Amino acid sequence: MANAKEKIGKMVDAIADGDLSAAGDAFNAAVEAKRDEALETAKTDLADKVFDEPAEEESEEEVSDGGAESEEGNDDDGGEPVAPVNPHMGR
Repeated sequence: MANAKEKIGKMVDAIADGDLSAAGDAFNAAVEAKRDEALETAKTDLADKVFDEPAEEESEEEVSDGGAESEEGNDDDGGEPVAPVNPHMGR
């Protein structure tokens, strides 16, 4: 299938030849080709987002959790929870 640019070229040629009926058909074909290309791109983008590798997401979470451990002083090893700085907080 020819792409939209080729169909637009056919439309311009038809206008130059004075065949407005063929130019209208070429225009409609160009619009359909452009729509089909956009739809295919959207399908590919959606599939990439849906079926993205989960291993990449886990590595990003590990990086973001690293800063929280050092701020609270809790290494999250299942031990005693760290008491809040203000005794009225969290009780």
